[in-house]
Amino acid sequence: MMTKAQLVKLQGKLFAINLTWFELNSKKQLQHTTKLLKANYGVLSSSTIIDQDKLKQKKILVGLATKQLSACYSLASVIANKLKDGIFITDKISIANQQDQLYWLCIFKDKQPLAKVVLKDNTKTISVDGDQFLNLAQVKHLLDVYTKQYHTSIFIDLNNQHNLNIDSATDIVLDEILQSKLSSKYLIQKINRDYRIFILLSIIVIIGTTAIFFYKQHQQAIHKQLLAKQQQLIAFQKKAQPTTQEQIYKDIQINHLGMVLNSFNQFLTQLPVVIAGWNIHSVSYNSAEPDLLELIYQANFGMNILTAKNEATKLIALYPHQQASIEFSNNNQTMLIRLAFAKQDSQIDKLELNDLNQAISTEQGIATIADVQANFLEYNLGKIIAIDEKYSKQEISFNNINSLIFENLKALAQRHSNLIANVITITFDNNFNLGWSIKGNIYA
Repeated sequence: MMTKAQLVKLQGKLFAINLTWFELNSKKQLQHTTKLLKANYGVLSSSTIIDQDKLKQKKILVGLATKQLSACYSLASVIANKLKDGIFITDKISIANQQDQLYWLCIFKDKQPLAKVVLKDNTKTISVDGDQFLNLAQVKHLLDVYTKQYHTSIFIDLNNQHNLNIDSATDIVLDEILQSKLSSKYLIQKINRDYRIFILLSIIVIIGTTAIFFYKQHQQAIHKQLLAKQQQLIAFQKKAQPTTQEQIYKDIQINHLGMVLNSFNQFLTQLPVVIAGWNIHSVSYNSAEPDLLELIYQANFGMNILTAKNEATKLIALYPHQQASIEFSNNNQTMLIRLAFAKQDSQIDKLELNDLNQAISTEQGIATIADVQANFLEYNLGKIIAIDEKYSKQEISFNNINSLIFENLKALAQRHSNLIANVITITFDNNFNLGWSIKGNIYA
């Protein structure tokens, strides 16, 4: 129980959640410390009474999930990261109120779980979820169709291998995969039943020390010192850096994915794809300079540079910015234009600092990832970066975005305030068809 993760099902997907385990000696001690635990570690997740070596005294292990000491992983992502390519099948994950035997099946490639797998079943084409529960007949049928089209490795952790009878399958223990991936986050902490005495003694020491300090400083000179300290404090407060929450709030206000995509949509309707014979090649956005866009035009044979520069100057006049510029490179075959990028979104403009408590949380991060998995095929989840003890962010990228996927992505971003755009690049082919590449972050 202390060496493997707890599995939970959220929005149809399995997640492996690390818990911090606390050891107590009795139910009475648990009752006394419940408020303290909830105040410092969040909602009580589970509790189990364990009789160790049949002794009279029983131990209680209480598991709590915290943002500082715990982490959530998609179970499919954990399996994919460990096994790289193939199919994993297990019958050792049970679902409450489920009488029939179910198998959890995960399909993955290049260390990434596949949200949708397109297969040809006889004369029809079917789309299969690469992370789901299936009954025995469904598993057999899926394996039969999949292995006819793809050569892949099959990994199993089964109580009864005869039901499936898979040739050349590799036995893998799910618990060992979870332990190797997540066990570094497991902690056992003992709760001291006399913690209230410790707190009381600490308060007495603090009060006594403070009283002695003020007694020794009762002389008239202390007023000048206090005045100087007060002035220093005011000066320090003016120079104080914004809190992490304020920085995240500012990032959302400036770089929210939905706001950026909507602003792009408006900008592209007015963008000239040809300037004096120079064809548009790409448009780029970077959160490092969120109020600027970079446009690259490429010259056709025999085009005049002066004419192109004059037309580009007129375009910049429509989007003025202090750092706006026009540069030629690649033997005067490439023209780089930098101009202002105005963004506005009523939904994000109304977002207040206090709203972050609901918009940015571990649960909301999981919900956003689940929404992405349910609606998109070509995406990549990157590493999780801890911002501080409370907040983190995870890299995410989308590729090969057509017009339909673009509209779905805008709708997704409007549903989740924790999606941020970092780098967006739009490329144009010879027929001026758009291709999108988007990199961003999910705050949690």
